[in-house]
Amino acid sequence: MLKNLLAPFLKSSSKATLVGPRLGATEAQALTYVEGLILIDGARSAFEKKPPSSLLVGDGDSCRPEVLSEFDFLCDPNKSESDLALLLESLPQTVKELTLFGFRGGRLDHELFNLGELSYWLAKAPDRKLSHGEDLEGRSSGEWDFEFEGLFSLLTLQECQFTMTGDIEYPLKAQTVAALKSLTLSNRSAGAFTIHSSKPFFLYRNLPELH
Repeated sequence: MLKNLLAPFLKSSSKATLVGPRLGATEAQALTYVEGLILIDGARSAFEKKPPSSLLVGDGDSCRPEVLSEFDFLCDPNKSESDLALLLESLPQTVKELTLFGFRGGRLDHELFNLGELSYWLAKAPDRKLSHGEDLEGRSSGEWDFEFEGLFSLLTLQECQFTMTGDIEYPLKAQTVAALKSLTLSNRSAGAFTIHSSKPFFLYRNLPELH
């Protein structure tokens, strides 16, 4: 089982780094010697060789046939869930923080379903968080502090109650927001602020100015 492979690989760490199939060559070069990478299927194609301290998992449907022998866990391509979903379900409970690379910029349906699977992972335990680059963060329900300047948007995939206080243009007080509702689109921070959320949410930051 994948769970039995991940537990000793992560060594009870609270953090995991996941690499997806949209990884660019520059990112791949920077990650080559990072320890503890979990490559998901097509992510292998971004690297000339499988990184020395990495785990390669997936169903092999987006990899060259000659690298199938490198898989540490090769699952059934006829499964009813994505490779990312299988990986998230198999992560040890000790993992509270994910850093992701290469899961955005491809097919829009894949990107949306990836957000859905990540939202389910965030919902399963408190104090979970994730980041993908410098512009996307995810948080489980609860109270979270942020500090940066610029435009940001919040996105929730289920009805959620938000309270936002601090140095922001549009604060909220116990406001119920429906899934994908634009009420939390394009806010502005000038410093520190706090978000309390009843459900998991995603925060997009470093957004371009609107003109």
